[in-house]
Amino acid sequence: MGLGLLLTPPAQAACAGPAGQLRAIGPGAWWLPAASGDSDAINRGATANLWALRQGRSLWLVGGAGTPVLARQVACLLREAGAGRVTDVILPWPHAELTLGARAFEGARLWVHADTAEAMRQRCPRCVERMAQRLGAAAADLGDDPIPRPTHVLHGAQGRVGPFDWWRLQRSDDTAVLALRWHGRALWSAHGLAWGDGPPDLRDGEALQLARSIDQLLARMSASARVLPEQGPWMTPVQLRRQRDELHQLVDAVDAALRRGDLVTDAPPAALSGRHPRQALNWQRTWSQREAALF
Repeated sequence: MGLGLLLTPPAQAACAGPAGQLRAIGPGAWWLPAASGDSDAINRGATANLWALRQGRSLWLVGGAGTPVLARQVACLLREAGAGRVTDVILPWPHAELTLGARAFEGARLWVHADTAEAMRQRCPRCVERMAQRLGAAAADLGDDPIPRPTHVLHGAQGRVGPFDWWRLQRSDDTAVLALRWHGRALWSAHGLAWGDGPPDLRDGEALQLARSIDQLLARMSASARVLPEQGPWMTPVQLRRQRDELHQLVDAVDAALRRGDLVTDAPPAALSGRHPRQALNWQRTWSQREAALF
């Protein structure tokens, strides 16, 4: 059954804040759509899709929100929708917009992979500073100490936690992500790997690693699967394949330009330019990586 058949009108919650509208996507399942682009004072860090599932008396949330203010609104929206209190939060990768609100879910268990826990330990102080800069006038939403303290750590390449099957995949050599599937269902999440509103954000990723990870996801999916990306609407396997192919095209175009002796400041091929603001950043990022690899 396609996701479009499951969607119901947004929950009418009386919770003020930047999070937007909660959407029910089936019995015991909710989606909070993200704003596109970078965090700023207008969207206040609500730039990563969130997914909640009820399992018995537990309410599992994929993504911890970008600030404590945002997380408290998410908790309110879920209560108003009849979902109950968030008991468990999964942080799928060490990204500020998915982690820095997690502590505001009072009493909830915080789940991370061991690789993500270590990356958070190393990066979180810097990511708080960068997030504050992006938020500008809304930086106070972060509070005094937003860095989350994981309570439960996952190990290995795959497993089961709560209502989810999970797989550890790679965004880059030094950044792991958790891809999740609702056990027994065809709904997945692929934070840090897939974007439904344009090309992936490669600022701390690597194009070929993302393409390989998407291949691993596709190998496990049915044709009817639907995937929640970092930003944008739910995606189909066909859209994921297209994104994988575009990542390979990006690398091939950069390699060809390097072999011709082009400069990074030269315009990229027309097929790769002007389609989305992230594409120019991806060109520069991939250029620096492939230049080191080729020469």
